[in-house]
Amino acid sequence: MNYPDKIKHFHLSDELIIAGKLIKYGLRELQNKNTYNDFIHLPILLLANGFERLLKTIVCYKDYNQHGAFPRISEIKGHNIQPFLDKVTSGCFAPKYLEIPAARDDLRFLREDTLLKSIIKILSDFGGHDRYYNLDIVIGKRTDSESPEDEWGKKLESEILKIHPSWAKELSKPNNDVLLKIANELVVIFERFARALGRLFTLGELSHEANVNSTYLMDFITLSDSELGNIIYSNHTN
Repeated sequence: MNYPDKIKHFHLSDELIIAGKLIKYGLRELQNKNTYNDFIHLPILLLANGFERLLKTIVCYKDYNQHGAFPRISEIKGHNIQPFLDKVTSGCFAPKYLEIPAARDDLRFLREDTLLKSIIKILSDFGGHDRYYNLDIVIGKRTDSESPEDEWGKKLESEILKIHPSWAKELSKPNNDVLLKIANELVVIFERFARALGRLFTLGELSHEANVNSTYLMDFITLSDSELGNIIYSNHTN
């Protein structure tokens, strides 16, 4: 059924609400020591879903603002978030927007940050084909990738330990807090990711409707650099 654009915009705002909440819950679980130690699958699931929804929402606003129509199903189908991030970085950072220093910083971060690239790869693999990694093994479906948990450890935790070699030495000590430090480094990257996307709703040129609905992402949009990694998300999700 082809709904009127007014109804579509209403549901697009609902999708934005869901995206913001999923990301917050994902960050909350990253900060939960028990979850991070024993069930990293949960924050991966929440963050992959949240950022997929957020990126698709941005693409919808962008297409409607530029072409007067929402994208077709074939243009927004799939769970791999990399193609949608590419659409956002190539289509939403107009020359006028890039006159703003924060916008230039955001685009550089989205395109060049090493840890973010690894995160995008893990979330994209998870959305694309690794969500049922264990069941794929059981039913004999070929899988050429590692489990999401193994990828997380090798591609993210290992990279962070290279950046902070002193933390690696602490791992041998009893009751160390290295995993909490790693988790916080990742929270900062995810916050910067959400902030860069969120600022498109306020500073960018998505649309009037997107600007009105920016309130649903305001917790990320208004984050200062000094606040990154210092927000306790259990206080924002209860």
